[in-house]
Amino acid sequence: MNRWLKYEKKYLKLHSWVFIWLGAYILIYRFAYEKWPFWLFIGTLSLYILHIEKKHLLYLKTSQIEKTYDFCRIIELFIMSFFITYQGQHYVGGSVLYLLYILEIIMGDAKIRPFWNYGFYSIPFVFSSLLATVLNFNTSFRVDKIIHMFFFIIIFLTFSYILNWYAQEFKIQLQKNKWLWEQTEEQNQKLLETQKHMQQVNQELEAQKKELQHMNEKFRKSIAEFYILKEIGNYIGAVLELEQLLDMITDIIMGIMGVDTCSIVLWDDEKKEMTFQINSIYPQNIIEKFKSHAKNEQLIKLMKDSSSYVENFVVSGENKYSFLEGRKVGSFIAVPLSKNNKAYGIILVEHQLESYFSESSIEFFKAVSAQIVIAIENATLYKKMEEMASKDGLTEVYNRTYLRQIIPKMFKWAKEHKKPLSVAIFDIDSFKKVNDSYGHLFGDKVLQIVAYLGKKKIEQYGGIIGRYGGEEFLLLLPGSNLYEMANIVEELRQEIAQFPIQEGKTVIHIQASFGVSAYPEIALNSTEFIQTADYAMYRSKQLGKNQVTIATKEYLSTKEGIF
Repeated sequence: MNRWLKYEKKYLKLHSWVFIWLGAYILIYRFAYEKWPFWLFIGTLSLYILHIEKKHLLYLKTSQIEKTYDFCRIIELFIMSFFITYQGQHYVGGSVLYLLYILEIIMGDAKIRPFWNYGFYSIPFVFSSLLATVLNFNTSFRVDKIIHMFFFIIIFLTFSYILNWYAQEFKIQLQKNKWLWEQTEEQNQKLLETQKHMQQVNQELEAQKKELQHMNEKFRKSIAEFYILKEIGNYIGAVLELEQLLDMITDIIMGIMGVDTCSIVLWDDEKKEMTFQINSIYPQNIIEKFKSHAKNEQLIKLMKDSSSYVENFVVSGENKYSFLEGRKVGSFIAVPLSKNNKAYGIILVEHQLESYFSESSIEFFKAVSAQIVIAIENATLYKKMEEMASKDGLTEVYNRTYLRQIIPKMFKWAKEHKKPLSVAIFDIDSFKKVNDSYGHLFGDKVLQIVAYLGKKKIEQYGGIIGRYGGEEFLLLLPGSNLYEMANIVEELRQEIAQFPIQEGKTVIHIQASFGVSAYPEIALNSTEFIQTADYAMYRSKQLGKNQVTIATKEYLSTKEGIF
């Protein structure tokens, strides 16, 4: 249908105007030499009307126009045949023109029809020729024209048959080619659809690949986080020293999470002091600068705030953080170390890249924070238990057990570092009399006050004090020689003697006797160290009490001593 319409539209103007001008030519010719040819005028007008109708039919685009169009074409052929037979001297040329038009109709037909169907188009020419013979309206139309007409019919039918055969073969081949073209188009369409489908599949696979990569990265991070939490749990159970534990935690976070700096800052609310445990890719001078800048309101505010804080746009953002100065930080996360409204400190983790931390990072570091708080509490509890085991319950100074452990260690340190180590043992004079006169509770108070005064004095110089037994106390001072220790304990002796001890209306003053020794001036081992100091203290008792006696090398020959 489309091919036929295209063909007819192409030749409509050419055919119609040829017929119209042919009719006009015959009309003018006849009018110039004979009387007015009324029927020729009617025929020419009819050709023009048919031209208009055919043009209208072709642009209707309906399925019923082909039959109407064929009817118009038959009428057109009748008029054309009438002109040819009427213009007798051009009968042969008109016959050839008529034949060419019929052949054009055959070639333009998109359908494959039997040969005799096209013989129908010769009827107008035969009918007009016969009518012209019967009516004899053309004097030039003689009997030889009839013979010519029959000869034309034979030629027409023969040529039509041959041409129809070729046309049918051509049409069959054309239809085959059309079928092949349609198949090719269909295959191409299928290939295009397959290509689109493959592109869609590839896009889906690419999206799945990205999702898998994202899930894999998320899974890898989850495994890393789980591993860190597991290791921290193991550390908490195995390491009781808090500083060592925090160092291990910051180290594993640095290694597994791939961050630039991991800091755990502990806050002492009573002393208003910070202690730091930092692992970083930056050199020590940068770390020290961070420590100095960390003691500001920004970090303390983050520390005391119970909520976590993430900043993923440090470089491009508007906020400025003074505690980050000196380091290239793109993003950081700060998670407080707190429990029951008590602030222990903060975890501060940094990376050079922006948008490095996510919501899952917050949850992870919250879990780490909870474990660190447990570790801090465990360390605090352990320290208290250790103090309970190493300190005297009444006076809160070190007990004899602790002294027995620490003296060899201090002695070893003094030898290794070639430093002096001094010791003083003192005993409260007439303490039994105090107990007998004022009671044991008052005597306990005396012990507590003496221990307090001794602790206050010796800790000023970096030493320690312990209850040696009963009313006896021992002072250790690393790095000080014999006479330096003697001067210190002399000051202590005077302070004890001048300190009033009151209980109700009872006010008394007590006194103490001191013995001093030192390494390497007097003693060369820990046993001599204690024995000589102990003997010097007894010499103070013998010499009248309330005094300081400095040991000499002669004391080494005595066998007295209770340590």
